[in-house]
Amino acid sequence: MKIAHACGYYSELAVKAGKPRPRDPPFWEAYMFCLAVKSGKFHHNFYIERAAGRLNITRNNFNLVRPTFGTWVAKKLPSFVDKPLLVVPVPSKSALSGIETFASLEMAQQALKGTTYESSVFDGLRWNKKLQKAHEGGPRKRADLLPLLDMKSGVDVEGKQIVLIDDLFTTGGSLLACQDRLIAAKANVLGAITCGRTVYDATEPPFKARDFELTDELSDYRG
Repeated sequence: MKIAHACGYYSELAVKAGKPRPRDPPFWEAYMFCLAVKSGKFHHNFYIERAAGRLNITRNNFNLVRPTFGTWVAKKLPSFVDKPLLVVPVPSKSALSGIETFASLEMAQQALKGTTYESSVFDGLRWNKKLQKAHEGGPRKRADLLPLLDMKSGVDVEGKQIVLIDDLFTTGGSLLACQDRLIAAKANVLGAITCGRTVYDATEPPFKARDFELTDELSDYRG
């Protein structure tokens, strides 16, 4: 599965000389960008490096964050397929059966509003039980997550071209479980697109979009 991500989300769990290594600029800004896309809430001033130039984010223009991500997503989506497609959010923990909306769905809708993919955001997946957060001991493995995922009642994705969307890639377990559930429903999953990818070193510029191929989930390593 092709994965595209807009920036590197530097992990504070990376270590140097046996001690956690803090996020320094510009990794701090990339972290804040991912956090802002995920939460939709203002925490601190930060900046986003774009091809069009640096965008300084303050409380006054915070409403530009998700559209900035969405503009990049809309430019990236044609690289997956030159055909109509559905953009399916990886369900956040609150996306239980019977829930009308949830965080990652709202994120995708707000990000792609006003783009040519505004009507492509598709609410298709639900958890069948409440999940703990991964960092609190909740499931994050593909095999553990798949039985907890259902198609939303009444939806039909047979034959549809689908790209998953999420705020952050770490191990890929959630993305791969979503892929498996959609394929079981006879959809064609082309890949996934995220704002950030967790990285553990500071050797590459964080604001640099990249693609890679994912066939199996990665280790959540420290180093």
